[in-house]
Amino acid sequence: MDQSPQVQTYSRETLLSLNDGTHHHFLPKEVFHTLCALDISRVKPTRRGKKGGLKHRQKLTRSTVYKANATNDLSLFSLNCQSVKSKATRGIITDLLVEYDIDIFALTETWLAGNESDDFILSSLTPPGYEIYNIPRGGGDPHGGIAILFKQGITVVSKSCDQNHQYTNFEFCDVVFTCGSKCFTLVTVYRPYPSAKNQFTAGKFFEEFSQFLQDYAISQGELVLVVDLNLHLDIEDDYNTQKFADLMDSLSLTQFVVGPTHRCGHTLDVVISRESDNLVKNTCVLDLISDHALIACTLQIAKPKIPMKTITSRKYRSIDPAVLKEDIVSSVLTSSPATNVNDAVNQYNDILSNLLDLHAPARTKSVVPRIQQPWFSDSLHQLKRERRKAERKWISSRLTVDLEIFKALRNKYNVALYHAKCTFFNNKILECGNNYKTMFSIIGEVLHNKKTTKLPDHDCSSDLADQFANYFMSKIETVRSNMQSNVTGVSSSQHNCNLSFSNFDTVSVADVSEIITKSPCPSSLLDPLPSWLVRCSAACNYLHC
Repeated sequence: MDQSPQVQTYSRETLLSLNDGTHHHFLPKEVFHTLCALDISRVKPTRRGKKGGLKHRQKLTRSTVYKANATNDLSLFSLNCQSVKSKATRGIITDLLVEYDIDIFALTETWLAGNESDDFILSSLTPPGYEIYNIPRGGGDPHGGIAILFKQGITVVSKSCDQNHQYTNFEFCDVVFTCGSKCFTLVTVYRPYPSAKNQFTAGKFFEEFSQFLQDYAISQGELVLVVDLNLHLDIEDDYNTQKFADLMDSLSLTQFVVGPTHRCGHTLDVVISRESDNLVKNTCVLDLISDHALIACTLQIAKPKIPMKTITSRKYRSIDPAVLKEDIVSSVLTSSPATNVNDAVNQYNDILSNLLDLHAPARTKSVVPRIQQPWFSDSLHQLKRERRKAERKWISSRLTVDLEIFKALRNKYNVALYHAKCTFFNNKILECGNNYKTMFSIIGEVLHNKKTTKLPDHDCSSDLADQFANYFMSKIETVRSNMQSNVTGVSSSQHNCNLSFSNFDTVSVADVSEIITKSPCPSSLLDPLPSWLVRCSAACNYLHC
């Protein structure tokens, strides 16, 4: 009889379903030690962590919780996004901008090449109220590229990048911002990870980076650097870590990020500023958006004043057509109408404008323009909560199974966010029906087509008006001269016509009313009453006959 033990197998889905986040399953001590001996409950090795070893890895923690709008200080965020394409089109970057009310967002590893195919991505990346400064990846590095997103209330004084490839081991861009009365320089640096292909070394990097920092350390104005070093700064006894610390001390610079910024437990991303500037505070590590975490800090600079938008509206739907008809009938439009055409037009406009102000007075209010996400629902909010709960559990346990659960929930939320956005615009297009004007307007919104008005060069509005007047006057003169030249030499006998119109039928009020009712009703801002309101009220008999 076969006494060999039977092996019970479980699928990945079955194992993941056991850890639903609501119950804690405790294993017997001997079973747990057996799993550890079989390397089942340990963290998978990583190529970036081999040098430091497992004993040097830090436990990923969140020492500070960032709260949007907690203070009036300027917020600065950074992220190694590892291809911004999917995160822009799926709305992930916009979701972060809305959630944390980010003022300046530095992105590295955008993987944008700088060609025409990037236009749609950049438009998706830049929501209303924001501007972008994009530096495509340079050289032969397929994983570079830097982009800076900032609010429109922040003014750019100057911007530059390494167009001449003066530094070969890293890429950078610097932007001088002015916010209120404060002026500061933001420098974003990305260092590619050394490989056999690029032949980058830490020695060459420090040789270039030290000279780079010296130039900025003695520059005028306040300074902040956001750097993706790809160095394991968490290993204190590492030679590169000590060399970096010595470089900071020699230039009186301070590095503010504490704790790991990569999913493998290493500190790769830093925020640097001068010790004397006293500019950076409240630095913290937030969500894992890619393999890198989102870095947040605040600058002791007041937030830009949000430009207010003035909106004027009327409650047209609250107008009672029957009451409006009575007011029109009792007005001078019917009792003593003007006999002159010009006087009749003026009377029509004045009376209807006054009646409109009486029934639906104009209301003016100032609103703050904000990023709109009408597709964000309660279900998406719940998925985001589950994702963060799974992330906190993985950060606490560091178990591989918890990491897989967090990844699954993160991907589930990103896919749900993308599908909600697609469904929203798909339903809007279906609701258009045969209204192609509205349909193309929605399609333009999806494709982020920005309306640009191209006008001739002009010094002032009166100069522009004169240019338009001269253009149309010359055009009319050209048409007249061409008509006269064509008529010359043509005998009048060729234009004789024996047909004539002699009998005309009298048009009744009902005929005119029927024509008005069946005709389209486009409206203009110059109309005293909207056309649809004139039609829906029964007063058109008195207004047009």
